[in-house]
Amino acid sequence: MHPALLVAEILLDIFDWLSDLPSSESRWTYAQLARCCRAWRESALDYLWTHLHGMDSVICVLRSHEDVAAGNATAAVLQYTGRVRSLVHLREPTVPDALRHCSLVFPHLESVLLFSQGCMAPPALATSTLLKHITLNMGFPSRMGSISDLIERSDAAARFLHHARAQCPSIRSLTVWGRISPQLNAAIASYTQLRTISIRGSFFKIETCAAIATFPSLETLDLGVFLREPEIRSWQVLSSSGTASFPALRNRTIHSFGPTVEAILARIPVGVLTKLRLDMEGCTEGPSYMQDIFQLLAQKTSESLRELTVTDRTSMDDLPSSGIARWYNLELLSPLARLRQLRCFTLHHPDLDDADLKELARWWPTLEHLDLGTYTPDMVMPEWKAQFTPAAHSIAARSFPHLLSVTVPVPPP
Repeated sequence: MHPALLVAEILLDIFDWLSDLPSSESRWTYAQLARCCRAWRESALDYLWTHLHGMDSVICVLRSHEDVAAGNATAAVLQYTGRVRSLVHLREPTVPDALRHCSLVFPHLESVLLFSQGCMAPPALATSTLLKHITLNMGFPSRMGSISDLIERSDAAARFLHHARAQCPSIRSLTVWGRISPQLNAAIASYTQLRTISIRGSFFKIETCAAIATFPSLETLDLGVFLREPEIRSWQVLSSSGTASFPALRNRTIHSFGPTVEAILARIPVGVLTKLRLDMEGCTEGPSYMQDIFQLLAQKTSESLRELTVTDRTSMDDLPSSGIARWYNLELLSPLARLRQLRCFTLHHPDLDDADLKELARWWPTLEHLDLGTYTPDMVMPEWKAQFTPAAHSIAARSFPHLLSVTVPVPPP
């Protein structure tokens, strides 16, 4: 063996490269390396066990120690489970008899994903005092079970969160997908220590949203929910106590309709938000409602926003043949001219032409990345929409002095 292969830094570089291979291939390779060389064994086992899917590997280790004393079998298993940093449960796991006396089977666990029936996992198999990231996916009706099944998982996830909040002081990130029961709404609202939260679910209560708005350390919010007008009005009542909303928020993604987006943006403090992604549901009447949203955004973030992405899910095939007077044209975008600190702007297929690029450059003199979409041969644009010419790229390069990248939907000549 070459001596370089015994240098820890070189060995770790090799193992890092192996981790980029497909999961089955990299795991097989780590297992072989752990067997072939004593010097490689510990590092290879660390990589092999750092990400674990389910309890099958743990059960295999226990079966290989069936002939030894129970205490020795437990110690042998913990030599492996102590290496696990990330864990996924796709099915409801049960605690093996040899581990029933262990309060924490994975003592160094930092991230856990409970999916579908995995939401029923007992805390001993999904928590540790070092746990930082929790992902819960209960599923949505029709695709992942009946409504009663989803509510059962959601309630189990709520119990898990209550236990984890008491036992895991390091939790900073929470992701929730699927049907959210009243119990889970209450559990989410209690996680005031979070720095990052992502919610894409149904039956998300406005009271939970109002509670999240008061989390003092929340820096990143990814919210994909739909609030009805009565709920939005009730939020005004809930937030009338004078408590600041989103005091530390820096990064936000909102996937919803216009009224929900406007209600949330209205509650962010001035000069705090630096990155925003708006994922708007389709509106076949055109995006003129975005004028108020853009004006509000300019009021709140004129000196702070660095990155803005607007995704509109309207299909061109759904638009009326007569056309729409105001798509994402320069007039509609004009409130964004106040975003003087903008470095990155993404809006695919706006209603702009070559001359408008020069105006955008006057708005955002420090822009570094401009993404207006790409042209594809099967793309059918309405005749009323403005289009770029092949000269657009050179115009952008000349107009934006700090531009590092540009994407423009230019049709072939």
